Amino acid sequence: MTRIAHNGLGRIGKLALRDLIDTGAGGEIVLINDPEGTPDQHALLMEFDSVHGRWRTPVAHQPDALVLNGQRVRLCHEKTIDALPLADTVSSANTAIGTLNNNLASLQLILENQSTQQLPEQLNQTLQELQTTLNGLSPGSDAYQSLNSSLLQLNRTISNLETLTRTLADTPNAAVMPTKKAPDPVPEVNKE
Repeated sequence: MTRIAHNGLGRIGKLALRDLIDTGAGGEIVLINDPEGTPDQHALLMEFDSVHGRWRTPVAHQPDALVLNGQRVRLCHEKTIDALPLADTVSSANTAIGTLNNNLASLQLILENQSTQQLPEQLNQTLQELQTTLNGLSPGSDAYQSLNSSLLQLNRTISNLETLTRTLADTPNAAVMPTKKAPDPVPEVNKE
């Protein structure tokens, strides 16, 4: 899982952090840094915003952390990025990137394999052979109905495989990364 270090809890930083937590952001927030303010001040300002209203996510604080939605997140007060305790975070990120690169390389090898490229053609050939067999059966028979149902399902599978093969050939990382950006969240208006 991606580990996130969030720097800055000014007005924009707090709103960005709210969004990261509300959307799940594809990772675990492990560190928050802001050179000013105390944990209780940050907790109060995270919960209440004069424009966006009250944040419904539970917020609490500890002497060296914020507890956001039940997750304890370490709070630092460093003035420079270099002073942050990021060794664990960077190490985890490098491991995740290495794993992702290995997975993409393996996927690329699979896609480049000639047998993978011939798969839709072979499935279409099988479908045609089954259709010929189906034509020799009586339309009212159980065997006809069962084979016809299987052919329809196989046809859907072939169509899905062709789409998947084209997508992965065009964008090899599509199996790992979303191909469409999620829409920006629309802020809720607090009517309290």
